[in-house]
Order: sequence, then structure tokens, then C-alpha cells
Amino acid sequence: MSELSTEAVAVSWSGKPGAFGLMLSYSGYRLFGEMKAGLAYARKFGKRFSAGLQLNYNRIQIGEGYGSAGMVSCEAGFLYKPGTSWILGVQVCNPVPVKFSGSPSASAPVRFRFGIGYSLRDKAYFTAEAEKEPDEKLVIRAGTEIRLVKPVCIRFGVGSSPFSVTSGFGFRLGKLQVDLATAYHMILGFSPSLSVQFCFGNN
Repeated sequence: MSELSTEAVAVSWSGKPGAFGLMLSYSGYRLFGEMKAGLAYARKFGKRFSAGLQLNYNRIQIGEGYGSAGMVSCEAGFLYKPGTSWILGVQVCNPVPVKFSGSPSASAPVRFRFGIGYSLRDKAYFTAEAEKEPDEKLVIRAGTEIRLVKPVCIRFGVGSSPFSVTSGFGFRLGKLQVDLATAYHMILGFSPSLSVQFCFGNN
């Protein structure tokens, strides 16, 4: 459905003071659209800890004369690596409730996420995530990435509330990374996606 389409672009730079990022996304169509612009900063604290903060500007546009509303929100994340194979992460979105300008009844949801990942000798990667909003059900997601050969990998995932299934594959050609995926929603059906990344540095 074209009404559910989403486009996003992001750029990041890393150096000694940390990593900086800019992102812009848009979803929706003529009668309803959501725009989000974000500025992020992240850095390491030793070999095991890292943290990041992102400030966002969110804007909603509703057609048929309803107008638009905007607000500033934030999100923060923390990562901990207890070893070479495991990684733990926590993310908090909008810890302080913020309302849209001109619409006192609409606010950004407070959201908490906890994730865990395990790497199997660079051959497979397993992840799981729990997401909770104060007035919503707990959402559980899990996925795996299997590297068939060095430049090619396949991915599978599942999610709850509502139940969804995802699959895809990615391949790397030098500094170019291309990922194709599709998600199946019990109500909305299949939603394909495409991601293209290019690295200008030496990574």
C-alpha cells in the first residue's frame, strides 16, 4: 500500500570525539504524513560501555484542512559488552512526555527497549528484544543472521503483538552494502523493504 510507504536517509561520521549522525525519514501519503529529523551523538566509555543520545524533531501533517503539528523529542541508548560474543542494550524514548504543539491531547509515547545479541564466530548472529509502552502490551522480537559466505548473509525474524514474520538477505560489494527484506503482517500482508549503504572510510 502506497499509503504505508516509508523513506529514510541517514549519514554518520566517527572519530576520536565519538560518532555523529543525521537522519531524516518520512512516512504516509497526501492525507496523512509523519516526518522525523534527528541529530545523534554516541561514544565509547572504555572497552565495554558505550552510550548515545538523539534529539528529534517530529511533525505530523493531516490533510482536508486539519493542518500540522510539531514537537521535539529525544531518545537515549546504552550498550554493554561483557565479552567478545555477547552484547546487551537498553533504549529509552521520550522519558519525559512531550506534547505536539497546537494539540495538547497528542503526545509522543514513552517507550523502553531491552535487547541482547550473541555472535557465533562471525558465522551467525542472534538477537532478541523486549519493548514496552506504559499502556500497551509487551512486544517481543527475535531474529537471526546467518552468513553463507563472506559477502552474503540471510536473515529471519519474528515478532509479537501482533504476530509478524520477517525475512531477507544482504550482500556487500566493496564499500557498498545492499539489503532486501520483507515482513508479513496478519492484517496488512507483505511489506517489502530495500536498504542501500555506502562507506566512504576504511571500514
